Amino acid sequence: MPKDAYEAVLPLLLHYLREPKVDKEVADLLDVGVGQVRTWLKKAVEDKFVEKGKTGYVLSRGNEQLHLLTVN
Repeated sequence: MPKDAYEAVLPLLLHYLREPKVDKEVADLLDVGVGQVRTWLKKAVEDKFVEKGKTGYVLSRGNEQLHLLTVN
């Protein structure tokens, strides 16, 4: 059982970020507010699951175990 909403949504977040997306796109996909998505994305960047690039947010390169967290 996830300890909080971030841990619960992280697999979906990582699934959607296999391709770069901006925060608004992610918010639409998760059907939540952009502010909430920004909070989760900030934490995912801090946790090194996600990188912020020129074209939006995307899965972090160099972390080979991310595929274990994503939804297939």
